[in-house]
Amino acid sequence: MRNVLFLAVLAYLVLVKGLVLNRLPPQLQPLNTTLSQHDPTHGVVDYLTRDEAFGRSLAGITSDGKAYMRVDNTNNLGWGVGRGSVRIESQRTYSGGLFILDAVAMPFGCAVWPAWWSHGPNWPNAGEIDVIAVNSHAYNRIAIHANEGCDHYGASGSGANFLGNTDCNSLGPTGNTGCGYEIPYANSAGGAFNAAGGGVYAHEWTYDGIKVWFWTRANIPGDILSSSPNPSSWGTPTAFFDGGSCSADHFYDHKLIFDITLCGDWAGEAYNNPSNFNDAVWVINSVRIYSQ
Repeated sequence: MRNVLFLAVLAYLVLVKGLVLNRLPPQLQPLNTTLSQHDPTHGVVDYLTRDEAFGRSLAGITSDGKAYMRVDNTNNLGWGVGRGSVRIESQRTYSGGLFILDAVAMPFGCAVWPAWWSHGPNWPNAGEIDVIAVNSHAYNRIAIHANEGCDHYGASGSGANFLGNTDCNSLGPTGNTGCGYEIPYANSAGGAFNAAGGGVYAHEWTYDGIKVWFWTRANIPGDILSSSPNPSSWGTPTAFFDGGSCSADHFYDHKLIFDITLCGDWAGEAYNNPSNFNDAVWVINSVRIYSQ
């Protein structure tokens, strides 16, 4: 029987509202903004501290109680100057479980790169799981990255399109390509996702592999809506990474991460126009974590 751990957004709401954190039981440790830093994925952003993000309204609560995280869309900046953004990660680490994200909106726009993902220590030796990673692609791509000995050949039990790379070793000859799938629906990401009222991404991580499902708002299973999820009833996963060719020991001690970064390889004119980032915002109903 799984126990529900309302980690991410529930705890994040506690952070935003400024309640006393030591009143939370241990399983409800919050997501924290990282220290102010440059983006480790080499985007042109300046990740703000907790107080900076809240003070500049780049993180907070909407009038109807949803959590939001966004990119600065008010300041004109010189080329190469990091634009204010938010990256939050879990204090707790995970080596398996069921993770369900209910998002109303995800960031999009020229060179906007949102991600909902996780990774372990000493990257890529403890692996990386990218559930949402959208850059210039029209559709969401789901991927894994690992070290030597992790391969993936596509799975007949996947509903999305396999992208073809079979060597998931991010230090190997194919570089940091990873192994992944592309969801063949525009409403899996960006403006089309938002126009449909958002949706749910769920991923189940077990010894047998990693399965990811996606549903638009209108098609979310009732057992998720009732907080009694039953993955065995969800049918074919959108993406399935079989543990047979990439064993479970490639993935462990992951921190869960939300971020919004901005690519550096586009025209300065787009970067200097803050209105380009009006839609670079996460709006989240909840993240629910179920573990054994």
